[in-house]
Amino acid sequence: MLLDGKSALVTGGASGIGRAIATAFVREGASVAVADLNEGAARQAAELLQGVRPPGAGSQVIAQAVDVTKAASVTAMMQAVLKAFGRLDVLVNNAGGALRSLVHEMPEEQWDQVLALNLTGAFLCSRAAVEPMRRQGGGRIINISSNYAFTGSASRAHYAAAKAGILGLTKSLALELAPVITANAIAPGLTNTARVRGRHTEEEWARRAAEVPLGRNAEPEDIARGAVFLASDLATFVTGQTLHVNGGLIMP
Repeated sequence: MLLDGKSALVTGGASGIGRAIATAFVREGASVAVADLNEGAARQAAELLQGVRPPGAGSQVIAQAVDVTKAASVTAMMQAVLKAFGRLDVLVNNAGGALRSLVHEMPEEQWDQVLALNLTGAFLCSRAAVEPMRRQGGGRIINISSNYAFTGSASRAHYAAAKAGILGLTKSLALELAPVITANAIAPGLTNTARVRGRHTEEEWARRAAEVPLGRNAEPEDIARGAVFLASDLATFVTGQTLHVNGGLIMP
C-alpha cells in the first residue's frame, strides 16, 4: 500500500474527482478526511469509503463540513482533522466549480465567487496546513488545476484565470516550503463526472473524446492515480510541477 500510515485531507471530496481521489487514498492505506460544503454528502461518502479499506487496515475515514472560501471554516476543519488523525501528511485542494458567462456580461460578484472557490480556497487550506506539516517534518500539497489554465475558456474566463492562478500558487509554495513540504498540481482534461457529463450531449461527448489522442475523455480514477503518485514516496523528488492527465490533448 503506497500510502499506508499516512493521513490525507481532500476538499470537495464528496463527489467527482475529489471522491475518486479519496477512494484511491483509502485503498492505498491512508486515513482520509472527506471535506465538502455539503456535509450530508461528505458523511455519505465517508460511510461508503469505510467499505473500501484494505482488510485489517488501521486507517480511518471521517467527514468534515467546510466552506473553503471562509478562513474560519478552514481553520475549524484543520483543527478537527488534526484532532482525529494527529497529523496531516497530504492536502488535496480539489474544491472548485465553474459558471458560464462571457466577460462582457459577467457580474463582478460572479467573478469574485469563482475566484474565491477555486483559488482563494486553495490558498486558505494550504496556509492552514503549512505549520502542522512543518512541525511533523514533512507533507504534500496537491492542487487540482485544469486544462483551461493553459488554453483559456471562451465562456469561463474566471475559472480559467483561477486555475492558472493555482499553478502560480503551486510553484510559489514549492519554493517557500522546500525542502520540508512538496507542492504539485494536477491539470485534468475533460473528466467524466456527473456535473461535467451533464453539460454535454452524447454527440458532444463523443466529439470531445475523438479530439483526444488516446481516444477517450478522462475518468475520475485517472486523476486519482496521479494524486496517489504525488502523495506517495515515489514522488519524493518532485515539487513545483504540473502533472497533465489529459490523454495527450495538451502537451505544454
